[in-house]
Amino acid sequence: MGCSGSNVRKTKQVIFVIGGPFSGKEVLCPKIQSAFGWTHLDLEDLITAAKEQNVQTVNDVINNDLAVPSDKLCLYMKEEFNTRKYNRVLLEDFPKNEENVKQWNEIMNDYTVELVIYVKCSTNVMKERMEEKSTKTQEEKEIIAMNINSYESDMKNIISDFESKGILLEVDGEKAVEDVFNDIKKEMVNKGLTE
Repeated sequence: MGCSGSNVRKTKQVIFVIGGPFSGKEVLCPKIQSAFGWTHLDLEDLITAAKEQNVQTVNDVINNDLAVPSDKLCLYMKEEFNTRKYNRVLLEDFPKNEENVKQWNEIMNDYTVELVIYVKCSTNVMKERMEEKSTKTQEEKEIIAMNINSYESDMKNIISDFESKGILLEVDGEKAVEDVFNDIKKEMVNKGLTE
């Protein structure tokens, strides 16, 4: 069923946490994990782990500086999740595009997407946070700034689709962290995702 928004709850559950770079999702996810016991996984960390484990299908594209294809990424996640017996996953920074969603629905259909947390933040605030907190090189910052500028338009259709399925929670990433966390906590309690 994947991202169906179905009322039938499977034993394997996932919450997507999306938002532009420096929107605040990287601060909120550890708090959610600590409070409710969901396994927090970051997309970038998963790709790094695949490289360290010498997963050939992933390494082939990383070594050529190409984006990891959605099908290979989801196949790796499926193997990793099943091997480690992850039943409740808080997946940060996924999906990034419509092909991610398509492949997730086809490959990861034993997981139910219970909630999609969209941490919304203005481009100006995200750029200010990047300048304050990032240790990246200037070239890397320029790439991040491009991603910040395009994030909302790139994700518009995906966000709209999640909203139509009744699984989207949009939170204000410019509010105090505790206030945003409380908004998320309230929704998770309402959906029975804190038990």
